[in-house]
Amino acid sequence: MVTLYLKYSNDKWLTESADSFKTLYFKKYKTRESIQGSTLRSILFQHKLAVKSNNALVIISANELYQASKKTYIENFFTASAWKYSLDNWTSEVVVDLKEAGDIPFEDIEGNKNLQEIKMTLLQKNPD
Repeated sequence: MVTLYLKYSNDKWLTESADSFKTLYFKKYKTRESIQGSTLRSILFQHKLAVKSNNALVIISANELYQASKKTYIENFFTASAWKYSLDNWTSEVVVDLKEAGDIPFEDIEGNKNLQEIKMTLLQKNPD
């Protein structure tokens, strides 16, 4: 189990809120985008971009969401406009986008609506 530290902000980091969660699953992986199209002569092409994006798949267990304050924090996290995470208590942090922003993706554990876990994908933002 990895401890994941999450921060969110709704006002461009003037104020922020932070909390920590023990994850059921945390896995970093890289993806590469591809571009598809056709030329003016109708020749089809497909290219993979050289830049890989760093992503993290996170599953937070129902045990962490048992406390009302943690569940409320996660609900606010999904509706925020900016996100960060850390694995080492904010010694280093990663600015991310949340793939599933908006509605919180609760998943019922084995059909039990009282036990829910959250699965989310964090996409590392490239510096502007």
